[in-house]
Amino acid sequence: MEYLREQAEAMTGIGVPGHMLGAYPPDALLPMDTLRALLHQETTPLPARDAVWHYLITNARQQRGRWYVYVIGVAALRLIEKAHYLTPGGANGEYDDKRQVHQHLAVGFLAELFNVRPDDERIGDRIIWRAVHRAKQAWWKDRDVQWPPLPGEPEPEPEPPADDTPPPDDELAPVLRALVVATAHVKPSRTDRRPKVTAEEATLLALCSLYGRTIPEAAQEIGMSSGSARSKLPRVKRAVFTSLASRYLQAKHPEWGADAPTDGAAARQPD
Repeated sequence: MEYLREQAEAMTGIGVPGHMLGAYPPDALLPMDTLRALLHQETTPLPARDAVWHYLITNARQQRGRWYVYVIGVAALRLIEKAHYLTPGGANGEYDDKRQVHQHLAVGFLAELFNVRPDDERIGDRIIWRAVHRAKQAWWKDRDVQWPPLPGEPEPEPEPPADDTPPPDDELAPVLRALVVATAHVKPSRTDRRPKVTAEEATLLALCSLYGRTIPEAAQEIGMSSGSARSKLPRVKRAVFTSLASRYLQAKHPEWGADAPTDGAAARQPD
């Protein structure tokens, strides 16, 4: 956003004539700082402010290119201020987080230029508010999307390819493999509530928890229906908890494990 602001402020031969906001000389293009001040102060009549925004939006829609950058530059300071509310850590947040939020705001702002109707009022506030809403949604859904670098930014370091190949049954994480072996003899019934974990179920948990698969993706890889995977996964997680949790936690939260001790004395026993 800072880069776009600087580019917009350095532009020549493009802008808003002074007469639109009652400034002198009437035919000269307003400096960016003056234009922002007149557009954002309440003493400037609302019809005049909306007329300027219509002028900016019409040129951006028709001319595109430089006008896109210029219109973003007009709103840049307010967009940067809004970005502080969206970025974890605010103005002192991580560079990558700020960059993501700024780019979402810029894209949302440009998209909203095409949604302004002729009878809209308080156009500047309306566009910025909608751009913030778009950025908020995009930030939480696509925060890990890698954006191409802006002009003047260094190219990002290439990341080594990730090995996301799921493990065969005999190479499961040790805790899962041990759990499969330890529960192989269990035959769950109404009287035997101990958890049983099969190699297939352990692989399902590994794919979802260690390899980032969604439940439908993991189910498809191991030939299981999505519904069955959704019902089995919580039980397998509880089984892992039961095998790892200390006696204190098992006693404090008996609902987390089917065979957890329920008496307070168990919590005081050494692990």
